[in-house]
Amino acid sequence: MGVYGVFAEPMHGFKKNGLKGGVKGFGKGIVGLFMKPVGGTIQLFTKTARGINNTPSTLYKGMYKKMTKKKVKRGLEEERKF
Repeated sequence: MGVYGVFAEPMHGFKKNGLKGGVKGFGKGIVGLFMKPVGGTIQLFTKTARGINNTPSTLYKGMYKKMTKKKVKRGLEEERKF
């Protein structure tokens, strides 16, 4: 919402509760103007850290599947030799 919230929140508040609601809505809009970018930045770092944390296990699972396929393929080739 960002800048839109600075204008929309007071209008919604004014329609709902008059002047008091408009002032309250303006406060919500101003707080949202600063808090939304901060929340987005925190989310950026959180999701990046989660991705870094999950990478080794994902790589291990992928390598394990490849190794298992190779072992099965080798086993089938060895059975054909007999």
